[in-house]
Amino acid sequence: VREEFGKLNSPGGLILSNVFEDLYFGFYSYEAKDIILYKNKYENSVVYGIDPHDRSENLVIAHNHVSGTKQKHGIILSRGIKNSHIFGNLIERNGGSGLMLDRHSHDNEIADNVIRYNKGSGIDLYESPSNRLYDNILENNDRNGLNIRNSYDLFVSGGRIALNKRQAIEIREADLKDTDRDFQKDPFEIRSSVAFKDVEIESNKGLLKTNGFKTIAFQGMKWSKASLIPERYSGDLS
Repeated sequence: VREEFGKLNSPGGLILSNVFEDLYFGFYSYEAKDIILYKNKYENSVVYGIDPHDRSENLVIAHNHVSGTKQKHGIILSRGIKNSHIFGNLIERNGGSGLMLDRHSHDNEIADNVIRYNKGSGIDLYESPSNRLYDNILENNDRNGLNIRNSYDLFVSGGRIALNKRQAIEIREADLKDTDRDFQKDPFEIRSSVAFKDVEIESNKGLLKTNGFKTIAFQGMKWSKASLIPERYSGDLS
């Protein structure tokens, strides 16, 4: 198509105050720009509630309610999603994690979301560097609150990670050689680093699990006393 018609304009637009129910994907995009998803409900999607994909950028995903996804995550940004803002959403009771950034999705801001009661983790950051997280509430998820793999230059400020059934935070490095990933299409570095500031952590099963990392920094953290007992640390730190 591109060879026949030349360069095509990227799709964009505003989706405001709708209800999307029982769809395969509640929303999907490919190489889109300047999309705004605002005050919608995405309920009981089969695979993903919201799925911007393949080099979509400058997105705003704000004040949506994403719930009941049957198979996978509530919201996933995958393969080069950048310069986007995800804020003020309620993401709950999905079949996978609440929110995932995957395959070199970078330079995004995730703020003021409530992510709870998901069957996976609250937030997954997989092979996605240089993202910023502010004032998110990650509670009562069946896996980790925040789950980081091969992602670096991350900054997490404010918010609360509580009552998750595994770790508050898990950080790891992995070479992925035993996966079906196309390393030419989806290159990555085996590197993880993150800085935390003023995050409240309370009553998770574990506090911090690590399996390889370059740098972890903490400043002004609000730990519950139960979070600080030695058994709360696992992996490299145990």
